[in-house]
Amino acid sequence: MTEEKKDKDFENEVKKIAFSKQLPMGDEAENIMKWAALMSDTKFYQNMVTSGGKNAILAIFLTARSLDVDPMMAISGGIFCVQGRTMLSSQLMNMMIRRQGHSIKKKVGTAEICHLVGTRIDGMKDSMESIFTIQMAERAGLTKNPVWKSFPERMLFSRALSNLAKDLFPDCIGNSLCEGEIEMTEIEIVEPEPTQINKENLMFIDKFGLLDLKCHASLFIESISANLGQARSVTISQCAKEPEKFQKNLDKFIEKMTPKQKKEE
Repeated sequence: MTEEKKDKDFENEVKKIAFSKQLPMGDEAENIMKWAALMSDTKFYQNMVTSGGKNAILAIFLTARSLDVDPMMAISGGIFCVQGRTMLSSQLMNMMIRRQGHSIKKKVGTAEICHLVGTRIDGMKDSMESIFTIQMAERAGLTKNPVWKSFPERMLFSRALSNLAKDLFPDCIGNSLCEGEIEMTEIEIVEPEPTQINKENLMFIDKFGLLDLKCHASLFIESISANLGQARSVTISQCAKEPEKFQKNLDKFIEKMTPKQKKEE
C-alpha cells in the first residue's frame, strides 16, 4: 500500500467520523451549554432567542459541531434553524464545499440565470451542472420576496448552489438547506400596519381571551410565533382567518400541555 493511498484512506475515515458524531457528553457538553447561555444573554443575538426560544443558540452550536463549522461563524449569519430544519448561508455552504478541495465554477451569473459547474476531487471526479433561472423562481413564487427583486443575481446563485450541493456534495453539507429555501407556501406572512386592528382580529382576540398572556390560547400563539420566527400580531392575523382550525389545533396543544402541568403540580 502506497503512502498516498494510506493518506487517502485515513482522510476518508476522518470524514466518516465527522458525520457520525454522538451528542457531546461530560466537560464538552458543559462547555457548549455555558457558551450558549452566555451568548443568549448578549443583545446582538437576542433575535435568535426571541424567535427560536432560550435554547436556540445551543441548537445552532450543536449543528455547527456536527458540520465542523466554527460556532461563532455559525451564529454570525452562517447557520439558521427554521421549522426544525438547518439552513446555511450561501457563503458558508460555498466555503464548506471548497474547503474539501472540490471545485465550483460559475459559467453564467446574471439577473436572469445562474449556471454553475461542480467537480469533485475524489473518486471518479464526478462533475455536475446546476442551472436556476428567474423564470423558475417566478413559477415557485419566490420573486414575491423583496430580496429577490433587489438582489436577483445573489438569490439565483444561492438556489443553483443549493441544488448542486445536495446532488454532488451531500457529504459536505449534510441535510442542510440553503438560506431562503424554506418558504411559507401554506401561510403568506404579511406584517399588518401597526395602527390598524381589523374587526376579524378583535373578534378572534376576544373569543380566545388573548388579552390574558398566560392562558392556553396565548401560550399556543407564542409557540407558533417562535416556531415561525414572526411577531405575535402576525400570527394572530393569520389564525383569525381560520378560527375553527385554530380551535382544533389549540385543543391538541392543551392535551399535550395538561399531563406536563399535572406532573409539575
